[in-house]
Amino acid sequence: MPILSNHGVRECCKNLKADYMMERKVEVVRAVETVQNLKKLFEDDEVNHHAFPIVNQKGVLIGIMPRNHIINILKAKNFYHPHEEEYKSHLSTEQ
Repeated sequence: MPILSNHGVRECCKNLKADYMMERKVEVVRAVETVQNLKKLFEDDEVNHHAFPIVNQKGVLIGIMPRNHIINILKAKNFYHPHEEEYKSHLSTEQ
């Protein structure tokens, strides 16, 4: 995510507040999220965020992840699977 500095801010933009520019209904992603929920989120035509707030189990913001990072993780299938260790051990015994 780019970090914006306050250098060169136009005079007309100095009084803008985040609530004027941001979506009121923010879609969040939980720290541990299912692929199915992410798929639903990306298939929803009304959700066009460039990044998503990441929240913990209590709903507290713990970070922000760009949409393209989530997509890359899904494409690479680089995510946790509940039976991952069992699956990996099964693969190693087959070879």
